[in-house]
Amino acid sequence: MTAAPVNGAWYNENRNEAFITTTKYASGNKVGGLVMEYRGQGGNTVEKRTDVRCPVRLFVMGEFRNKPFSSAAQNLSTSGMLFETDRVLARHDKITCSFVLQHKITVNGEIVRASTKTPDVYDYGVRFLDVDPRSKGEIEALVRSRMRR
Repeated sequence: MTAAPVNGAWYNENRNEAFITTTKYASGNKVGGLVMEYRGQGGNTVEKRTDVRCPVRLFVMGEFRNKPFSSAAQNLSTSGMLFETDRVLARHDKITCSFVLQHKITVNGEIVRASTKTPDVYDYGVRFLDVDPRSKGEIEALVRSRMRR
């Protein structure tokens, strides 16, 4: 992926996409955190993220309808991840993901984005539905350490 900063945003020239980083406000008062908007062709907002994500290479065991599948995480945040697998899933499917950072982390999630990478490999964005405080702390620590590099 070729990305370059353009006026404070990141633009991926190969896919005509941009990630715009702005400060989040509530009722005119700054509440902290970042909102990242993904904009596709034509500048339409496709999705918003409120948590910073970092690139990872993690083995992830998934489960959908009591059937296990393996996958590889490509990025991770406290609110979700992007992973690649050969399992066919659809938006709104509920899955369980398990992976290891310092400890084994198991979270339930919902598929919020699906795309075909090759005829038998798929990328999925999953939004975590429940992250316990210890797991969230481990993910935050990983993201912070990767952002300092």
